[in-house]
Amino acid sequence: MRIAIFTDTYLPDKNGISMSINSFTKLLAADGHQIMIFCPKKGRIKDEKTPNISITRYASFTAPSNKDTKISLPFILTAVKDLKEFNPDVVHIQTPMGLGFVGIWASKILKLKNIQTYHTYIPDFLVYFSPKTLLGISKITNYINNSKMAKNIISKSNNIEEAPHFNLFKLRLSKIVKEASDVDIEKDENSFKDRFGRNFTRLLYNRADLVLTPSKALKDLIKKQGIKTKIEVMSNGVHNSNFKKKIDYTIKNRMVYTGRLGLEKSVEVVVEAFYIAQKSLPGLRLDIYGDGPARKPLQILAKKLGIAKKIKFWGAYDIAKVSQKICEYDFFVTSSTVETQGIVLLEAMASGLPVVAVKKLAVPEIVLNGKNGYLSEAGDAKAMAKNMLKMLESDKKLEQFGHKSFEIAESHEIMKCKDRLLQKYIKMSK
Repeated sequence: MRIAIFTDTYLPDKNGISMSINSFTKLLAADGHQIMIFCPKKGRIKDEKTPNISITRYASFTAPSNKDTKISLPFILTAVKDLKEFNPDVVHIQTPMGLGFVGIWASKILKLKNIQTYHTYIPDFLVYFSPKTLLGISKITNYINNSKMAKNIISKSNNIEEAPHFNLFKLRLSKIVKEASDVDIEKDENSFKDRFGRNFTRLLYNRADLVLTPSKALKDLIKKQGIKTKIEVMSNGVHNSNFKKKIDYTIKNRMVYTGRLGLEKSVEVVVEAFYIAQKSLPGLRLDIYGDGPARKPLQILAKKLGIAKKIKFWGAYDIAKVSQKICEYDFFVTSSTVETQGIVLLEAMASGLPVVAVKKLAVPEIVLNGKNGYLSEAGDAKAMAKNMLKMLESDKKLEQFGHKSFEIAESHEIMKCKDRLLQKYIKMSK
């Protein structure tokens, strides 16, 4: 098959979406499928040459409120030309930002079927964008409203016909901007983001031929937001065999967090819960692997609470190295309320670790309370602290929970997921 992928995040970015794309494309390419990835430029990065994978990068700019986010809006004629030359059987759009936006338009112009994956709950992601930044989408509206551009595309190819949905698309995008502008931002910024996210979600994902979500929780959520397109659950998968499995469940009083230290991850709740728990268990230690905008505030918080010597911040990490070390900990801990699947949780579970987490979004689908971990209400540091101590009551409990974690992680093994994704591509291309 020939598969085109549009994404606003790709290597060298280290996040769930980019790593998932990298894993699936390499496995599919190894089976002989042709892949073209459309993504933003990242400095002077030189892409690794992989047989059957082509990478087309477009000039990008940094999001004002998050230096890790790149936004690319290539000239639509260029994107259409590149996509037409590749001649894919299916187009897979992985993100709802600049390139995802262009990918939808380009696939519609060329009358190609597109699959869109809804990875991240949009209102939660908007923590990185101020209302004024979001309203900057009007620039995109102007970009689309350039009718000469569309006519130029149409005139240059006999295979491209003007589609009525373009005008409807422009009108609806303009309406989203107007509705968002009508909200009193100073009084209710959350309402602004919820409304913007809901309307923007409908605008983009109702233009897919199939929507994929990594969890049932997210599927149910976006259905309620008005997505009419068929939605199917598709795990992002984990390379289970890459993780060294835990054998020794003797309690060591060590817990671990891995993943991006983003503002939306609520890692401060883990730090606060650890502070409470270590009062009862002074030998308790917490290791945090990862980097991001919340790292410095978390270090300041740990110092303020007087526990800086009991928490080690490792910074950005190499997953290949951490995959061999994570089994040395007693359990994994996270207070994230935005996990639409929880890849870092599944990675820890693939190592045989129990999990302490919160009852939010997709987490309860993989962390079964009382079976492979303990769940508390979001933001409740006291309850999480109790669960930390409860987890360390016996070696036997750790072992039972750890074995259940491994069993659950097995259903998300990457090779199984790759085969499922390929079947969706084949079905969509017919």
